[in-house]
Amino acid sequence: MKKITITLTVLMAFTIFVNAQTTTSPTTPLVSKKGYTILPQAGDYAIGIDAVPMLKYAGNIFNNTANNTAAFNFKEGQSIYLKSFIDEKTAYRAKVRIGWDTKKNKELILKNGETEADQTVEDIQKIAVKNFLVGFGKEYRRGYGRLQGFYGFEGALSYGANKTTYEYGNDYTSIYPAPASTDFGSNKIGTNRVLTDKAGSVLGIGLRGFVGVEYFVAPKISLGGEFGWGLVYQRTGTGEKEVESMNFGSGQSETTTTEVAGGNSFVIDTDNMAGCIYLLFHF
Repeated sequence: MKKITITLTVLMAFTIFVNAQTTTSPTTPLVSKKGYTILPQAGDYAIGIDAVPMLKYAGNIFNNTANNTAAFNFKEGQSIYLKSFIDEKTAYRAKVRIGWDTKKNKELILKNGETEADQTVEDIQKIAVKNFLVGFGKEYRRGYGRLQGFYGFEGALSYGANKTTYEYGNDYTSIYPAPASTDFGSNKIGTNRVLTDKAGSVLGIGLRGFVGVEYFVAPKISLGGEFGWGLVYQRTGTGEKEVESMNFGSGQSETTTTEVAGGNSFVIDTDNMAGCIYLLFHF
């Protein structure tokens, strides 16, 4: 609560300062004292990012907390916001997310038959996650001075998938029917172990209406937030899991592949109740 109070105090103080720098008249656009146009005009473009990480960092600076090591967390903002202004009151808008996350975890484990601590082999876990989204819509604006309200509609398509694979340094043998291997968290099923765990890909389509507000803290720079109401349909495809085990009849290892059922969901609800705040730059 203290962080929020400090951050809001800083924003209010900054708002009072920038208001003092504004001049306008009934027949001219809103401009700063230096003559720069504050609000977007026809033909302008805008690009935006999630502002929450920056606000957290500002609050941390003032209360001397230990977690203010970075002003921007790359993964905290999930989409890039884009706008193209038809005129001062109307704009096309788009959202784009291209996420491709790969991770490799390695663990050393004692080699089969060895007792010395330095006689080890390597187990490897590889994780690949994909998230893609593209959205397009139209917004209508109105307001007074730096404070601008907006509303409109948009649609979006999304795709997500993840796959985890495992490589083991110790093999199954007749002498070692239960070879030592690393427990990465969910890869061991008794004496069996997972080779591949592939979730079904998720396809989504959504349509929403939205309403929000922006405040221009400086010429062509605004802080904004919005709420929406809409529907989303998602379909999860069939996944598969490949498990390695010991075949005591042959004395060798064998693999078994099983399907993981998918499904679908349909949701109608409000969104963004967490109060995401984004920062927009117009040019």
